[in-house]
Amino acid sequence: MISHAGAPMFHVEMLVFPISISLNWLYIFGTLDAPAVGTRAICIWVVFWVYQAVFSAAAMWARGQPLYEGLVFMSFFLFTATAFGWLIRILREELRALGSLDTTTSRITTRLLEIMGLQAALVVIGLTRGIGRNAYGRIAAASMFSLSLTMTWLFSLAIIDVAGVDATAAATQLQLRPIEAGALFFIGLLVLAGLASYVISEQARPKDSTIYTVGYTYVLSIVGAYFCTARIVWVARRKRRSKVSDDLPA
Repeated sequence: MISHAGAPMFHVEMLVFPISISLNWLYIFGTLDAPAVGTRAICIWVVFWVYQAVFSAAAMWARGQPLYEGLVFMSFFLFTATAFGWLIRILREELRALGSLDTTTSRITTRLLEIMGLQAALVVIGLTRGIGRNAYGRIAAASMFSLSLTMTWLFSLAIIDVAGVDATAAATQLQLRPIEAGALFFIGLLVLAGLASYVISEQARPKDSTIYTVGYTYVLSIVGAYFCTARIVWVARRKRRSKVSDDLPA
């Protein structure tokens, strides 16, 4: 079991975890004009998530949670390390190929810094409300809400900025393809799970069953949104490359 001295350290790590991901993305997408950064940034991403997979699973087991729960989150984190590493590499390459790098980088970093400002506020709120052993449920919910902000940002970047999907127009005109409808469904589910997490984080002693329900919904929505988004980006990438090939002189 995690000791009373070890619990605060674990809870602080949970609070700063989402903003650490945003810092990763700030490095990845804020350096689009530096080709050499790409491989290094992806390696940092993978190492960060592998560490999280091992640390989080070990901490959950130390708290006395069932073996399968630690394995579920370890598997999810390892999936995020590899699958999202691939997607991020593709997004970086496509953003470099589209438009002005200065304009694109400025727009991306501005959005990320706004999200990080809110995430920093959540860290401060979490710390001031207490990080003792009994604060696990509240802090886990706050962490999920904070992470939902940056995950939603990434999916919107992929679908709107990279794939060029006008989700609003397509939805209002009922012209969504099945894969686009699936992406919007899972992203919407992620937003709802994030909002539910925020509500839970405001409770002093939230029920474990509620946290688990929201947590597994949260994981499902991220995995579903990933596969739909990855497919949309891959198709857009093929179309762009095909158009470039057709425009080249024979």
